[in-house]
Amino acid sequence: MRLGLLATLIVGLSSCSTIYFHNGQPQDKRTTIQRTHHIMAFDLVEVSPPVDLRAECSGKDWRSVKSELTFKNGLIAAFTEPIYGPWTVGIKCSE
Repeated sequence: MRLGLLATLIVGLSSCSTIYFHNGQPQDKRTTIQRTHHIMAFDLVEVSPPVDLRAECSGKDWRSVKSELTFKNGLIAAFTEPIYGPWTVGIKCSE
């Protein structure tokens, strides 16, 4: 009984979130590059360096950036917040 309540609480606290940033007309939502961005200490300390879009796109313009708290990231954060919180970053580059 308690295990079921704990599992329900964990799943309920591990919500997902997705934010898109578009540069120009949005294209399909398929990403070409995926990175995990690591944040710690009440979201005040970024462990990962900022994503360099020009470097990730090999000098080309970026078309779309997706910042996402996936179910997996949320599940990890449910046990580690506010100490650690991973986010997934997806980048779509110009062709």
